[in-house]
Amino acid sequence: LLRMLAGAWPPPSKGCIGPGLPGSGVLLLGSGGFSLPPYATLRNCLAYPETIGAFDEDLQEALVLCGLAQLASRLDEEAEWPSQLAPSDRQRLVFARLVARWPAGVRWLFLDDADSALDGSAARSLHERLASKAPDSCGIAVTSRHPEVFQQHGWRRFFIVAATRTLEEQPERTE
Repeated sequence: LLRMLAGAWPPPSKGCIGPGLPGSGVLLLGSGGFSLPPYATLRNCLAYPETIGAFDEDLQEALVLCGLAQLASRLDEEAEWPSQLAPSDRQRLVFARLVARWPAGVRWLFLDDADSALDGSAARSLHERLASKAPDSCGIAVTSRHPEVFQQHGWRRFFIVAATRTLEEQPERTE
């Protein structure tokens, strides 16, 4: 569903699925996150796909908030970050990038299982931090395998009814 809303489904007859349509204000991120440059500074990875990143203080704070404090002093280190980081840390890096600086022109962020390598508690924490830092004028849609992510007060949860091909809202639980 998220891929369809982002304009990435059905796939084009030639080429590969991309993150939304150019200029659409939509960014789709799957479990692999951004396709990071193979050899770059951590600072460049945290700015990707843009060329201008956030201030050092914002980058360092985002790394700490997203569970990557050990990388906060390594912003100018060049490395093959995609291969050096564990899958869970690559996903944390995506959240840190979004927390540090919201991507220019993005009005809708679709996260399609972008927390799959994390445990439920970490996933919930990262989604909470991202939601608190997102611009008020932007929306975030999330699919996740972790039920903890959807137990946040005020979040709306939907499910697909296969028989009728409709989308229905699941009432919020009050416990």
